[in-house]
Amino acid sequence: MAQKKLPHNWTKVRAGDVISFRYKQKTQTILVLNPRLMVTLKNGKNTEHLIGIKIEENNKPSLKMTPTVQASLNKIGKLSEIDTENNLFKLEVKPSFIVNDKKGIKPSAFDKISTSLGVSGAYRTYTYEEAKKSAVYLEPIKGPDKKPEKVDETKMKPGDVWQREDGTWASKNSDGSIQGYKDKKSAEDWSRNLQPKQKAEPKSEKPKLKRQDKKRQEDLRTAKEKLVDDITRQNIMNYKGGDKGES
Repeated sequence: MAQKKLPHNWTKVRAGDVISFRYKQKTQTILVLNPRLMVTLKNGKNTEHLIGIKIEENNKPSLKMTPTVQASLNKIGKLSEIDTENNLFKLEVKPSFIVNDKKGIKPSAFDKISTSLGVSGAYRTYTYEEAKKSAVYLEPIKGPDKKPEKVDETKMKPGDVWQREDGTWASKNSDGSIQGYKDKKSAEDWSRNLQPKQKAEPKSEKPKLKRQDKKRQEDLRTAKEKLVDDITRQNIMNYKGGDKGES
């Protein structure tokens, strides 16, 4: 199902919302930091500003939610998916970093997230009176890449294709043979009994010895040590006995 933006209301815009609106003939998508912050201009005039981190402009990405960016945002809250069907996200800002609903985050909160070059470079301010002339929406964005879940490969069926925790892809062919590859297409080819162009990835983990195998090796080592001790002791006794007879 196609993702869609949802109508929002300017009076309900809060810090952490991901919104879109028209501003100077361009569609802006931002992560809101300060919904309505009073700013004193150089001429002494006070105006309300909408402040945020620009994510997209005219549907073209300005800031990608890389692990580095996400880690910076998580310093003041948690980036959560609030609508899975429409891919809507919100930064749940910790109350200790919020002034109030209108003013949004404290300066100390921005200091924490601005350690990421991507975040600080995407900082934008908009005249609130100009911005609110447009309709406002909760806007879908491409969120952080999700880590693949651990899969029990013994339960996979012939034809299945899955992603491993390390990011590589694997599949099972009709013979029940499992192979791993760097790319998904090669894994899909293997699942269809085709020979992929890419070579299969070697298993990263070495097979672990079973407990009984370890015990068997330990018993064998002990037996060898005991045999050496017995032979050494016997040689010493024979040597001493030889000395006695010669005297």
